[in-house]
Amino acid sequence: MHTCSQCSSQVPDGYRFCWNCGAPIASEEAAEPAAPTLAEPKPAIEAQLVLVKGEGFPGISYRLKAQNHRLGRLHGTILFPDDRYLSMLHANLYYENDKLFLADEGSDNGVFIKIKDSVPIEHNDLFLTGEQLIRFEQVGEYDTYTGVAAEPEDDAKFYGCPPEKELHFRLVHLFRNQQPGAVFYSSTNSVRLGREHCDLSFPFDRHISGRHARVHEENGSYFLQDLGSRNGTFLRIKDPLELKDGDHFFAGQQLFRVEIQASA
Repeated sequence: MHTCSQCSSQVPDGYRFCWNCGAPIASEEAAEPAAPTLAEPKPAIEAQLVLVKGEGFPGISYRLKAQNHRLGRLHGTILFPDDRYLSMLHANLYYENDKLFLADEGSDNGVFIKIKDSVPIEHNDLFLTGEQLIRFEQVGEYDTYTGVAAEPEDDAKFYGCPPEKELHFRLVHLFRNQQPGAVFYSSTNSVRLGREHCDLSFPFDRHISGRHARVHEENGSYFLQDLGSRNGTFLRIKDPLELKDGDHFFAGQQLFRVEIQASA
């Protein structure tokens, strides 16, 4: 048995990482002791990561006692080797100025934070409602036609729908590998998403509430709002984000809850 240097848990022989906090287990075969280093100042908060849903055992927790806690499929201290939607190194949770931050480490599928009420969104932002991945696109930032128009042989005009008098934004439904599917153009400043009786409905997604989320425009700015859904609405982060107690985020197929308290 080994004793974890981070959380003091007893770890069986042969384990490379601690089962409790994910810290690497120091090898006993080192040729010579490592040079002494100055101890990092202890942050004023203590945090742990709780697995809510995913490839591991729901409820398992990871105590975040180091400065950095990298998460991924192959690299890091918090590993999920069977989750093919995780990049080899996917995300990092780290302390800075007595606060806990979450950063995307250039992953392919991104990191999604559960929003609270209404948050600003910008062109090309991605969000999750249930199992549906949606891309928000602002009017004027996308091409209205991406195909190649054929040249008419005479002066005849092609058939087409009459243009809307005013378009506010569009929502693009993305499939696996972010291949675009249905595109919804909004001619009003508000679109509701849900399982049924909404502007954009997904009746076969059991993870979506009846009225789940809303995208709306206010004075030229755009917002994503959760409508009290059961499973929440998640927005992909672009920059390091400060985490608060009770925050939830997705990385790959793993859903985590963050628990933070003052350090003893």
